Amino acid sequence: MKTAKKTAKKISKKATTKVATKVATKTAKKTVKKTATIAATKITAITPSGSAQWTLTLSNGTKVKVAAAAAQTVGVRVNGAWSDAVATRLAKSADDQKAFTKAMQLLARSGAMTRATLETKLGSDARAKQTGAALVANGWVS
Repeated sequence: MKTAKKTAKKISKKATTKVATKVATKTAKKTVKKTATIAATKITAITPSGSAQWTLTLSNGTKVKVAAAAAQTVGVRVNGAWSDAVATRLAKSADDQKAFTKAMQLLARSGAMTRATLETKLGSDARAKQTGAALVANGWVS
């Protein structure tokens, strides 16, 4: 009886080890495949969707809507790589464009304005200061 228990334990241990090894190998293969897919994602098509937006079609079938001005600023192009870094640059560019547009609207409504007043109305954050500096450099604000 003891021999049968020992043999059953050995077989069970070997089977568990084999199953664990197979699972680990499959998981590793899937991870490598998924990473390779993300790294190889490219922009396959760019189509206009509205007056100020583009729809980017990616090689994995995903469609992404972006602001056309931001995409042009970042340099998005067909067959270009798509990554988290590109998406981050697009988001930052779109936010910068929104801040600049809001600043120009404030200037159009209020007329002449100082940089400090403009930055306060934009929110006094880093983006507001950057927008204020750009408008001073271009002569829009004193």
